[in-house]
Amino acid sequence: MTQRKDAVAKDYEILQLFITSAPAAIAMFDSAMHYLAASPRWIGDYRLEGMDIIGRSHYEIFPEIPESWKQVHRRALLGETATAREDRFDRIDGTTQWLNWEVRPWYRKPNKIGGIIIFTEDTTNSRATEHALKRKVQELEMLMDVVPAAVWIAADPECKVITGNRLANQIFDASKDENVSPTAVPDKRHIYAPDGRKLPAEELPMQLAIATNREVSDTELKIEMPSGRLITILGNAVPLRDEKGFAIGSIAAFQDISQRKQAESLAQESTRRYKSLFDNMLNGIAYCRMLFEDGMPVDFIYLDVNKAFEEQTGLRNVVGRKATELIPGIREQSPDLLERYGRVAKGRGPERFETYVAPLQDWFTVFAYSAEADHFVAVFDVITEQKRREEKVTEYVQQLELAMQGTLLAIANMVEQRDPYTAGHERRVGVIAGDMAREMGWDERKCEELQMVGLVHDIGKISIPAEILSKPGPLTPVEYEIVKQHVNRGYEILKGVHFSLPIAEIIRQHHERMDGSGYPMGLRGKAICPEARILAVADVVEAISSHRPYRPALGLQVAVQEVNDHRGKLYDPDVVDAFLRLVNEKRYQLS
Repeated sequence: MTQRKDAVAKDYEILQLFITSAPAAIAMFDSAMHYLAASPRWIGDYRLEGMDIIGRSHYEIFPEIPESWKQVHRRALLGETATAREDRFDRIDGTTQWLNWEVRPWYRKPNKIGGIIIFTEDTTNSRATEHALKRKVQELEMLMDVVPAAVWIAADPECKVITGNRLANQIFDASKDENVSPTAVPDKRHIYAPDGRKLPAEELPMQLAIATNREVSDTELKIEMPSGRLITILGNAVPLRDEKGFAIGSIAAFQDISQRKQAESLAQESTRRYKSLFDNMLNGIAYCRMLFEDGMPVDFIYLDVNKAFEEQTGLRNVVGRKATELIPGIREQSPDLLERYGRVAKGRGPERFETYVAPLQDWFTVFAYSAEADHFVAVFDVITEQKRREEKVTEYVQQLELAMQGTLLAIANMVEQRDPYTAGHERRVGVIAGDMAREMGWDERKCEELQMVGLVHDIGKISIPAEILSKPGPLTPVEYEIVKQHVNRGYEILKGVHFSLPIAEIIRQHHERMDGSGYPMGLRGKAICPEARILAVADVVEAISSHRPYRPALGLQVAVQEVNDHRGKLYDPDVVDAFLRLVNEKRYQLS
């Protein structure tokens, strides 16, 4: 009987040691829900640092625990096991945590429940990441539906599936989400070249963009609709590329030039949601003796391991054998692992870290501590899939940004078709604005976003008659007033778009001036948003330096003189100073 009690006590001590050493969030309670042990992860996840919780009631420490959870605890004390995923926990301080949890009883002896153990995983951050991605997709979907252009997207390299936005479906007599790929429905619509020749699928802009991995511009097509209606369109297509630069799809923007419609477009590439479920009960445990040579850690011997160790590493029959024997190359390919274990075995304190064990081709999260001199215990879990999901999320976000940039480039091309004498103006203004923002110390991501806004800053010119835009002589007062309306038109087009920058307001304000003499609202000074103040200088510099229908290019020095002469009056002095530094100190040239 004494031996049995000693064995039970030993098992109880081992269970407590496991909980206090585990890298997962685990807590052990007696039958009255008083704390017996808690892991460091539990302390951190629930912000209990510095609190002495052992012996105290769980419900005293967390008075906000709902009655439904208390019922789960009571059932567990009767022998039940319960689990939940993505359960909401409203904290007393007003914050919310989202948790995966498992509750199960522990036994002092057979059929004698001593209390319960609770395992939890805080998924709050992963939910926030998923929501951010969802918002990004929604932004792209909203922008795609509000741009005044017919947009088609092929998300596969063979263009087997092509879907369009609202205006595209309207122009092409297509229903929502209909696949209009010529491969899928070869006889529904007939596409012809300007000379009347029927075109095969491989000669269409979207297919050519993928085949050549280059932009296809200004392709005129005639399309016979299912109703017999014949339209003429002018299309531009760009490839969608992966991180290696290979074409994985394409996006196209079309104008219905038979009705003189101009539009902008945006592409999106759907992202896959991912969710990380980390099973806290599958931690691998290894008890090892460290081997040293000249005081340096060179190897270790496995003295004992659990089943999860074998499942996670794939190693079998390891007890009594050296790591270098079981995992050839570990010393050369993962020297940091031996160094960390060596420090722990020498009594320099526990360590928690993530590491990649190259010979096993897996990532691990490890908590290592020393049980006795020259020995250590490693408690770990495999996180390879989590790492891959994180890389996948990054890849999807990059593809979304590439799709957005490609769409804005296509839109800029369409705007320029109304005003061929200023071709490239939007691109150059965007580049200049981004460069000035960098010189002013702006964050690189914000500089890139401002450059993208520059691509469509004159989108409102879609509504201006082409004969005014390309007029070789001076404009009449009436014509000038018409041109000035392009900022309001641009605002109306983009005001419903949710972008990281206030894109519609920037476009409306980029002709405002510091002294209130600008248009359309006569804003003064700081009432003009910072992005519009930068864009205003970039717009003036590019316009003066480039050719116009009514005059030749005046050159960079004339542009420098203009912004310098009106520094603080018309133009933000900080923006002007940044531009002058670029020109005078860094020999900046317009591309």
